[in-house]
Amino acid sequence: MTPTGPRIAGFRLRVAPATILTVIVMAAIVYPALARSVQDSSLAIATAVLLALVMVLCVLIHELAHALTARAFGGDVQEIALTLWGGHTTYRSGTIRPVASMLISLSGPAANIVLALLFSGAASLLREGLHSGQVVVSPFAVAALALIAYASILNWALALFNLLPGLPMDGGRAVESLLTALGTPAWTATTVTAWVGRVVAVAIVVIPLLRGLVAGQMPDLLVMIWALLIASFLFRGAGEALRESRLLRRSQGLSTEALMEPVGPWEPAASLETALAAAGPQRKGLLVGADGTVVLLDPDAVASVPPQQRGSVPASAVALSLGTAPAIRADLSGPDLLEAMVAADAAVFLVQRSDGRIIGAIRATSVNTALGLDH
Repeated sequence: MTPTGPRIAGFRLRVAPATILTVIVMAAIVYPALARSVQDSSLAIATAVLLALVMVLCVLIHELAHALTARAFGGDVQEIALTLWGGHTTYRSGTIRPVASMLISLSGPAANIVLALLFSGAASLLREGLHSGQVVVSPFAVAALALIAYASILNWALALFNLLPGLPMDGGRAVESLLTALGTPAWTATTVTAWVGRVVAVAIVVIPLLRGLVAGQMPDLLVMIWALLIASFLFRGAGEALRESRLLRRSQGLSTEALMEPVGPWEPAASLETALAAAGPQRKGLLVGADGTVVLLDPDAVASVPPQQRGSVPASAVALSLGTAPAIRADLSGPDLLEAMVAADAAVFLVQRSDGRIIGAIRATSVNTALGLDH
């Protein structure tokens, strides 16, 4: 089924309800700083909320930059999501090279740098206008200047934070791609950048605590809560990357030859006796129809049919459908084989030679067993 929902620039957009919480927390964090410039408390609150909304829009532009760059390099973009933690772009890399992946990762922070420069330029123009008298000095003009100036600062902060060289940040993805391009095994590159990501996660909590201790005061409670939430998200993301690296390493031993099972022709109208003959001498093979549907003869159901009746019992009465199976190339192995299977996301896969002939089938459960994921 094709995903539905609002779209922007041709991409599906998902806005999580928790984004509202992001706006509230961000507005609460920036309010004290804005209140020093905007004397009217109501106007300062409104400016803080508007600034938070502007930053959500900046996060969306950040993700759009990822999506557009991924599309330019041939990636299949599934979704742009705005969440409690900011946002993310989901896409299938396909045949994207490591250098292209690095550019995709860096495109988001680059967008924030461009936004920071634009906001900085706008703030300079407005500030000059206020000083020269070309713009009337008013509470709203002061609030506008504060909003634009802080939008520039926050975009710089967003860009620099995302450029940190640890997963799951964009900088970590870029370093991971760079290491892979230089010949480092993919799982090693992922492991290194994931551990850097964990160090960054810990630092996000430790640094404000240390600053508070050095200054002789407790750090702001709201800032610490937000730091803990972000750190937990980053630590969890780094942990997922470490699991991915272990999976990549185990996938080195995957091959179609080792995983493949025999496959015979499936005719829904055939008798059980004919189907058993097509399934092979051990009667454990899979059967595939002309439309790519794969079935498995239920061994318990087969055993319940007396041998003398198997010529008259339809095979469909004891067949278990495994769904329509996508084809994967017979020459795939290791991470390439795993990536092809993950992209297809099916219960069973048909192994196809370059001449189009189907020579066997692989069950997803067999792959999970080989990777140690069924424990």
